[in-house]
Amino acid sequence: MSFDLGEYDYQEKDENVEERPLLWRLDSQESWSDWTIVISTKPTCASMTGSSGRSDDKKISFHVHKVHLSVGQRKSEYFARLFQNSEVTE
Repeated sequence: MSFDLGEYDYQEKDENVEERPLLWRLDSQESWSDWTIVISTKPTCASMTGSSGRSDDKKISFHVHKVHLSVGQRKSEYFARLFQNSEVTE
Protein backbone atom coordinates (compact mmCIF):
# COMPACT_ATOMS: atom_id res chain seq x y z
CA MET A 1 0.00 0.00 0.00
CA SER A 2 1.35 3.41 -0.87
CA PHE A 3 0.11 6.93 -0.40
CA ASP A 4 0.87 9.84 -2.68
CA LEU A 5 1.10 12.92 -0.50
CA GLY A 6 1.74 15.13 -3.49
CA GLU A 7 4.35 17.83 -3.64
CA TYR A 8 5.24 19.52 -0.40
CA ASP A 9 7.88 22.07 0.44
CA TYR A 10 9.12 21.26 3.93
CA GLN A 11 10.91 24.61 4.15
CA GLU A 12 7.75 26.62 3.53
CA LYS A 13 5.66 27.43 6.61
CA ASP A 14 2.01 28.40 6.58
CA GLU A 15 2.00 31.90 8.06
CA ASN A 16 -1.72 31.60 8.90
CA VAL A 17 -1.07 28.77 11.36
CA GLU A 18 -0.25 29.84 14.89
CA GLU A 19 2.18 27.44 16.56
CA ARG A 20 1.27 26.90 20.19
CA PRO A 21 2.69 24.57 22.80
CA LEU A 22 0.97 21.25 23.40
CA LEU A 23 -1.43 21.78 26.32
CA TRP A 24 -4.35 19.82 27.75
CA ARG A 25 -6.46 22.97 27.32
CA LEU A 26 -6.28 22.76 23.53
CA ASP A 27 -9.20 21.43 21.54
CA SER A 28 -8.82 17.69 20.97
CA GLN A 29 -8.85 18.19 17.20
CA GLU A 30 -6.09 20.78 17.40
CA SER A 31 -3.83 18.79 19.74
CA TRP A 32 -4.51 15.39 18.13
CA SER A 33 -5.19 13.96 21.58
CA ASP A 34 -5.94 10.27 21.68
CA TRP A 35 -7.68 10.04 25.04
CA THR A 36 -10.03 12.14 27.16
CA ILE A 37 -10.18 12.14 30.94
CA VAL A 38 -13.53 13.28 32.32
CA ILE A 39 -13.64 14.37 35.95
CA SER A 40 -17.09 14.50 37.58
CA THR A 41 -17.53 16.60 40.69
CA LYS A 42 -20.45 16.62 43.08
CA PRO A 43 -21.26 19.24 45.73
CA THR A 44 -20.50 17.92 49.20
CA CYS A 45 -22.78 20.10 51.33
CA ALA A 46 -26.34 21.42 51.23
CA SER A 47 -25.23 25.02 50.62
CA MET A 48 -23.70 23.97 47.31
CA THR A 49 -26.89 22.49 45.86
CA GLY A 50 -29.03 24.40 43.43
CA SER A 51 -32.21 26.25 44.35
CA SER A 52 -34.18 23.10 43.62
CA GLY A 53 -32.28 21.29 46.38
CA ARG A 54 -30.74 19.07 43.71
CA SER A 55 -27.00 18.81 43.41
CA ASP A 56 -25.72 19.40 39.90
CA ASP A 57 -22.79 17.29 38.77
CA LYS A 58 -20.06 19.19 36.99
CA LYS A 59 -17.85 17.55 34.40
CA ILE A 60 -14.46 18.76 33.28
CA SER A 61 -12.72 17.19 30.27
CA PHE A 62 -8.97 16.96 29.75
CA HIS A 63 -7.76 16.00 26.27
CA VAL A 64 -4.52 14.10 26.75
CA HIS A 65 -2.01 11.89 25.01
CA LYS A 66 -1.59 8.38 26.32
CA VAL A 67 2.14 8.44 25.62
CA HIS A 68 2.66 11.47 27.87
CA LEU A 69 0.79 9.82 30.72
CA SER A 70 2.31 6.36 30.50
CA VAL A 71 5.89 6.58 29.21
CA GLY A 72 9.03 8.34 30.33
CA GLN A 73 10.55 9.82 33.42
CA ARG A 74 7.38 11.69 34.46
CA LYS A 75 4.91 8.91 33.66
CA SER A 76 1.97 8.01 35.87
CA GLU A 77 2.10 4.43 37.11
CA TYR A 78 -1.68 4.54 37.43
CA PHE A 79 -2.25 5.41 33.78
CA ALA A 80 0.55 3.14 32.53
CA ARG A 81 -1.18 0.16 34.19
CA LEU A 82 -4.61 1.35 33.09
CA PHE A 83 -3.56 1.52 29.43
CA GLN A 84 -2.04 -1.97 29.61
CA ASN A 85 -5.44 -3.32 30.67
CA SER A 86 -7.25 -4.58 27.57
CA GLU A 87 -10.63 -3.83 29.15
CA VAL A 88 -10.12 -0.06 29.12
CA THR A 89 -12.34 1.50 26.45
CA GLU A 90 -10.70 3.49 23.71
